[in-house]
Amino acid sequence: MKRILVLEFITSFGGVQSVYKNILPELAKGNEILFLNPYSSQDDLEIGDFDNIEVIDMLLNSPKALNWKSGFIQKISVFLKYGIKYLLYFFRLAGFIKKNKVELLYVSGKKEIFFAVFIKLLCNIPYIYHAHGFGRVEDINQFTKLAIKKAKYVVCVSNDVKNKIIKSGVEKENIVVVSNGLNLKEAEEKVTRAIPKQKSKKQFTVVFAGTIQPQKGVATLVKAVKLLNEKGYGVGLNLVGNCNDLSYMEELKSISSADFVSFCGFSDNIYEYFLPADLVVLASREESFGMVLLEAMFAKKPVIGSDIGGIPDIIVDGETGFLFECDNYIELAEKILRLYNDRALCESFGAKGFQRVSEMFNSEIQGDRINKLIND
Repeated sequence: MKRILVLEFITSFGGVQSVYKNILPELAKGNEILFLNPYSSQDDLEIGDFDNIEVIDMLLNSPKALNWKSGFIQKISVFLKYGIKYLLYFFRLAGFIKKNKVELLYVSGKKEIFFAVFIKLLCNIPYIYHAHGFGRVEDINQFTKLAIKKAKYVVCVSNDVKNKIIKSGVEKENIVVVSNGLNLKEAEEKVTRAIPKQKSKKQFTVVFAGTIQPQKGVATLVKAVKLLNEKGYGVGLNLVGNCNDLSYMEELKSISSADFVSFCGFSDNIYEYFLPADLVVLASREESFGMVLLEAMFAKKPVIGSDIGGIPDIIVDGETGFLFECDNYIELAEKILRLYNDRALCESFGAKGFQRVSEMFNSEIQGDRINKLIND
């Protein structure tokens, strides 16, 4: 059993945090987990009641988001204003690590790996880097490459992430692909609690679930469904999720001027929309993995995804769903139409997808594989 400090500067609940929520109880089965909580925001993870997991409320008195994507002058201003706070926090953290005899750091984000590099130098503590994704190889800058090289192991959520890291110039000996997993027990409980929402008024209901933004390729999906309706097929589209980009929302509404699209907003139980659906589509332009596909497959629904990022790791084309060329709404429409016309194929994809998730993409398998790295 090792004492592990998980560094995770949570600013909002998203895909990375949902992964932690699934795997931390698994890692805690063989280790003692200390989960750093610098922003008092761990409540969304609901991990405080698990055995061998202790939440450390070491608060960081600075803004949650420092806006590092701004211009050079703005970055200098941010550094001068808040840099000293992060420096003092770093030394507090180093003191905590030494006092509590932490044996391993577990990190995932850019800020976290920055801390891990210097803590390794100061305290001689190894770290594992859980790489959730990079949009492009060019996004892996020189410091990130250095930090990845110094990690004991690099856990990649997909082959796409691994390949991008290798292409950036990092050696591959310590890079391991461990796919994200679904907590099957929790998923089953959500399915049981779900109160199915009404299907669209159309004959065939397609669902998208996630943040409504350009990277998710929602416009491509809307265009595909619009094309099918123009040809006389009754296909409805439910978009489930929040949209913080008002201009993008207006763009989608301008495309979907007919009655086939419903903007459903956020749902805390996505199975309410999946259970009555006929098909789930993820048309992303960037996607390191795609947890929503696992949830859809667990609901025994056929899935279609773009052929980018980690999506091909999940969907077996022609067996559990279809892949299509990214941004190609005409091909996407053709794949939707094949399922529209073949209910038996929908059922076959759904059954095989459920089996694939249960056997290959569950959080117990994910936790076991990471635990083996930890105990190496």
